[in-house]
Amino acid sequence: MKKLNLLYFCVFALFFGCSKSEPKTFEYWNNLVNEKLEEINRLVQSVPCTDAGDFEIVRKGGYYLVHPSVRTEFDRLQVQLEGLEKERNIAQTREGWIGSPPPMIPSHPVRKVCENGKPKLL
Repeated sequence: MKKLNLLYFCVFALFFGCSKSEPKTFEYWNNLVNEKLEEINRLVQSVPCTDAGDFEIVRKGGYYLVHPSVRTEFDRLQVQLEGLEKERNIAQTREGWIGSPPPMIPSHPVRKVCENGKPKLL
């Protein structure tokens, strides 16, 4: 009788302990990518700008003016963004979305300025 109870317990644990979760959708990953992009933009705009020369132009999927004080956090967020974009692309392929051409990176900015206390590329 003890062996039978043990067998039932093992079968129960096998079926209910290892539930397979559904893969996340393209929309789910796309929303996370958009949220991460907003977080990156908030970060680079969080440092008050008095001298545009203090900021460096960083090209990562576009151009950003990044202050050295937030560069480490910026790089960390960029790594997270790349992971989210990879998951989004996997979901896009799995769901049969027709791929769009890669986004065009804008022309290199001509100069950097401070406008209303915020860094801006022109």
